[in-house]
Amino acid sequence: MTAWLEHVHSYWLAGGWLLAPLALVSVGIWGLGLRSGFAIGRVGDETRRLYRDLEAEAPSAADVLERHSGGVAEAFRRGVREIRAGGRPLHTLERVEAECTGPLRKDVGVLEALTAAAPLLGLLGTVSGMIQTFDAVSAVAVDTGSRVAGGISSALITTQFGLVIAVPGVFGSAHLRRKLREVETSLARCRFLLLENGRPE
Repeated sequence: MTAWLEHVHSYWLAGGWLLAPLALVSVGIWGLGLRSGFAIGRVGDETRRLYRDLEAEAPSAADVLERHSGGVAEAFRRGVREIRAGGRPLHTLERVEAECTGPLRKDVGVLEALTAAAPLLGLLGTVSGMIQTFDAVSAVAVDTGSRVAGGISSALITTQFGLVIAVPGVFGSAHLRRKLREVETSLARCRFLLLENGRPE
């Protein structure tokens, strides 16, 4: 175990200072990805249940909304109250949908930005390592070989680390985008059922 920790430590040192921001980006990708996944799953479950009940009891849509708990049903209840007060039904319900999906879309957007940043930071490490290598080659010193090896090591490790971080982010954000589209489709179906039955009362 000690040998393994020493290997990780030497690997980290060889990668240079850019491994610290890369590690933070990695934590951000995994943390935000998991949080977004749970949030999208929760909203998706609420929306599917609401749609199923609205479809089964469409004439009593307001009663269905009252029976449901959760953020989606509450947002639609606020929308129905606004429509009863004279709001435009389509505009109001579209705003409700945006209210339900807005934070989710924002989180997925930040996740995609972090995923794009990881290989760029790795590339920055590559450039820094190559500059260090060329400096070592141009310098007249006894330890030129070790300095060149250190520069190349830094360049390759940061590139590798950036790509390893980015790969799960790419697949994770694509999966979350697909799940988010499913949620948006379910919300649009709920809106359609509410509008299909006229002014919700």
